[in-house]
Amino acid sequence: MQLGLFVILLSCPLVAFAAQEDLPWQLRHAEGWAWYHALEQPKEEPLAEEPPKDPVALLAIAKVDLERSLATAMLSPTHENVAAYMALQQKWMKQSALFAKLWQQNILQHPELSSQSPTTQYGVQVKKEFLAAKKRELIQKLAVSHILLFFYEGKNLYSKAFSKVVQEFSTQHQWMVKPVSVDGVTLNNFPKSLRDSSVAVEMGVAIFPALYLVNMATLEATPIAFGMVTTGQIEENIIIQFEES
Repeated sequence: MQLGLFVILLSCPLVAFAAQEDLPWQLRHAEGWAWYHALEQPKEEPLAEEPPKDPVALLAIAKVDLERSLATAMLSPTHENVAAYMALQQKWMKQSALFAKLWQQNILQHPELSSQSPTTQYGVQVKKEFLAAKKRELIQKLAVSHILLFFYEGKNLYSKAFSKVVQEFSTQHQWMVKPVSVDGVTLNNFPKSLRDSSVAVEMGVAIFPALYLVNMATLEATPIAFGMVTTGQIEENIIIQFEES
């Protein structure tokens, strides 16, 4: 019996303490006047990292701000609005000048970044003369190893007109022309034309007039012009087809 009573006595404070939660505060003697429960502090959310600012977006915003400031000054031309636009414009003019200065400094420090294209009038003229001389040299070289193969239709007005261009080009560069009439009608300025359409069929030529360069050693044909073009365009097309990159 004593052991059982002892067990009961030991269990009483626990029961009493457990019941404190259900009693009004006046009767909670165990807590006293200074007793308090620690409030659970809210967990601080980690600050979200700001996404990196896109320079393209920033530049677009700056452009819109400048345009908006100009529009405001134009629609409401007050001293304040005009001054605001002038200040904003001056800011970006300074920014542009700084960019241009750094651009030039980089070209001087890293010449490989330069486009190597002349910008002065004299430099542009020198480049034109150099390219023209290079073009003439290539055309003269090809005129020795290639012939001009000229397909035309004698009844076609475009063929008649283009035949004069081909004649002028061949005379200017002393280039041999082999004219071929695909409809059997011979042009007056090319009386010794070959009347044969089979060559054009074999080569797959379907548009007339047509001009080809044919390598006399390999018989390789390279298209140069179709329809009406100028002598200058013939030269450019030859450069496009034969200039080494």
